[in-house]
Amino acid sequence: MVWVKASHVIKPCEDTPNVVMPSSDCDEIYSLTHNPIICFYRSGNPSIHTLKHSLSRALSIFYPFAGRLRWLDGGRTEIHCNAEGALLLEAESDTRVDDYARRDFLPTPELRRLIPAVDYANTPLQNRPLLLAQLTRFSCGGLGFGFAVCQAVVDGESTFRFISTWARIARGEEPDVYPFLDRRILQLQHRPPAAQAVDINQTQFVPPPLIIGRSDNLEERKKETSPLMLKLSKENIQKLKDTANKDAKMGRTYSRFEVVVAHIWRCATMARGNLPEQPTNAYITVEFRNRLKPPLPMNYFGKAILRLAATATAGELQKNPLGYAVSRIRQAIDKATSEYLSLNLAFYKQLKDISSYRLSGNTALCGNPNFRFTSWINLPLSGMDFGWGKEIYTGPGAIKGDGMCFIIPSNEDDGSLKVIFGLQKEYIEAFENLFYSGSVFTFSSNL
Repeated sequence: MVWVKASHVIKPCEDTPNVVMPSSDCDEIYSLTHNPIICFYRSGNPSIHTLKHSLSRALSIFYPFAGRLRWLDGGRTEIHCNAEGALLLEAESDTRVDDYARRDFLPTPELRRLIPAVDYANTPLQNRPLLLAQLTRFSCGGLGFGFAVCQAVVDGESTFRFISTWARIARGEEPDVYPFLDRRILQLQHRPPAAQAVDINQTQFVPPPLIIGRSDNLEERKKETSPLMLKLSKENIQKLKDTANKDAKMGRTYSRFEVVVAHIWRCATMARGNLPEQPTNAYITVEFRNRLKPPLPMNYFGKAILRLAATATAGELQKNPLGYAVSRIRQAIDKATSEYLSLNLAFYKQLKDISSYRLSGNTALCGNPNFRFTSWINLPLSGMDFGWGKEIYTGPGAIKGDGMCFIIPSNEDDGSLKVIFGLQKEYIEAFENLFYSGSVFTFSSNL
């Protein structure tokens, strides 16, 4: 059980600009819900006064987080930087850290109770905090720190830079990075030439493939889905890379993210038993701060991600070796050129009503026969020490659908990765056997 003992609205400790900040066109297509994140600590005796004061200081620097979204015409939003604050909850639980560790910190409904919930049905948009946090003290003396962050305002890079800054202040240190807050930079610097068409193929808005013979995915959504945690050692990952890189052309090599995604895509498609002619999409989220020309500042505070789709048929994934699946992933990622990104931003801007294009939550593009992959590999996850020691685990607080996958680095800093994956229960055993089997890691093409 988890009991919330106190609730605090934390406002910036200094006067901040009372301005209206436009949501960027990139922000506008994402769900107005909150992404859940969880950190676990073996022990700690945090001062709630220190947490409140440090959050207040952090909000003075990242002041849009203390504001509220409000509606505009055409289904668009803007951020009213009105300093109404973030929400900080204090909670207690009769559970222990080991109760969650035994299940590899899987994002179960029990774990989700360690993260603040937002009552979307009864709370108007203009009254919802953009940031909520919950500190839970366990019976063993350990701690859980859960965060709910509005995904229509920031991406993972911005989220973890904010949390890291909050933690530094709580430890008595000064911020090492200050945010770049002017979201107009995307509109001012990245406009395509007027003569170029902006009705490019928007793969992220094309309805995902359905099971052959079906007119909707209602039957698939009724099936029970469970989260699972998979671990890949540094040696496992190197085997995947070595095999995939044998097929690389012109000396190009594949990243660990690309080979792991391809391996999951291939194994899970086989486990599902899809027909050989069944189309399947693997949706990949690409962070583009450095891909634009000129690049965005790395401390840009907002959303700078684009979702792209790798496509194949189940038969192609099964009959070809790993290198084929990896090449499809690479082809999708390679689309994210500065020109393509600018065309996407222009496409969003020209929409008279963006409501129907807003991606409805984390389940919009996953589910049999498709997948959605999110990488935390390169996010700044190492700054979660709020003064009571390094966390033992940081990860997503929920898996919201079949085929949804997070790839995160191990807290041991040993080069290993963890895969948190939602899959329909009936396919889990077959998938795990394929994922870890010796035949897969020697990459027989007769799987």
